[in-house]
Amino acid sequence: MRLLLYSDVHWTETSSIIKGRGDKYSIRLENLIKSVNWAEGIAKTSGCDAVVCLGDFFDKPNLTAEEITSLKELQWANLPHYFIVGNHDSNIGDLSFASTFVFKKNNFEVVHKPQILPNYDISSETNVIMLPYVTEDNRDTLSECIASLTNTPMSKKVVLSHNDIAGINYGKVVSQVGYKVDDILSSCDLFINGHLHNSGFVDDGEKILNIGNLSGQNFSENAFNHRHYCAVLDTETLLLTYYQNPFAFNFYKVIVDIATNLSTLDLGPNAVVSVQCVSTRVPEVRDWFENNPNIVASRIQAIINRKVDTVDISSLAATDYLQQFSDYILTHLDNTEVLSEELSLILR
Repeated sequence: MRLLLYSDVHWTETSSIIKGRGDKYSIRLENLIKSVNWAEGIAKTSGCDAVVCLGDFFDKPNLTAEEITSLKELQWANLPHYFIVGNHDSNIGDLSFASTFVFKKNNFEVVHKPQILPNYDISSETNVIMLPYVTEDNRDTLSECIASLTNTPMSKKVVLSHNDIAGINYGKVVSQVGYKVDDILSSCDLFINGHLHNSGFVDDGEKILNIGNLSGQNFSENAFNHRHYCAVLDTETLLLTYYQNPFAFNFYKVIVDIATNLSTLDLGPNAVVSVQCVSTRVPEVRDWFENNPNIVASRIQAIINRKVDTVDISSLAATDYLQQFSDYILTHLDNTEVLSEELSLILR
């Protein structure tokens, strides 16, 4: 069986600094229409049997009129579709209420509780388990969850998930919640996860993959190191074929100091750039924005250049500031016997 996989579309009118209008819809929605139609086209041309979105197709449980209307522009592959419910799609206390249910029709299935993907090949030895978002207080171990769904311990197991993974870095923070890496590695042959936007394998053995989001959303992402993909999974061989989204927004955070050479910054197409810049180079950075066709949205945070005087540390150490404080109090405020006694306690 061949599955087309993508995740975290975050269907919404605006995201981060992308707030303008396109030809018909918002720039963000027009980008997402192109991105989803591109991914669905990959499903058509690569011989897939089904399409699975690994959660957060929508950015929130409540949709605007424009977000709903723009869905009619999507050109779905004529295949079974499975939409795993993510934390943004729903009120996470009850996944049976989710914006994703707008897709509930014919061969479109909304996955709001753990379930096995129907097998289109009766000779297959692989079980594909789909896991919607789980809060920490409701989380079983992954091995327990899989055991409750399948009684075929000898078959290969692939998990398609939208969940936290404990012990991995989210920027500067290490996650304290989620499925544990050791539990994942011992429970399945391949774990493909949405939810975490910077794509890449978690483990050296390449069994745990964060597939990333289909198109960039905000500056928590790092397009210098991560691109945006859909993938085709062969569930028998467990081989993945990646396709980079040519329409994706790529978010970059850049620091421009006195020595930074702007021409060496390697930005991908559809770049969204946030620059922290010394104030003397702001005009140059603005020109760079205007003359770089890859940049579609940008912002500048100017940093004022300050000259710092050199301080002789030895002179600081030689100064008795407590005695100076005591002398000032006694000279300018009060000079009573009681106050002198209290100040003497400080100076001991």
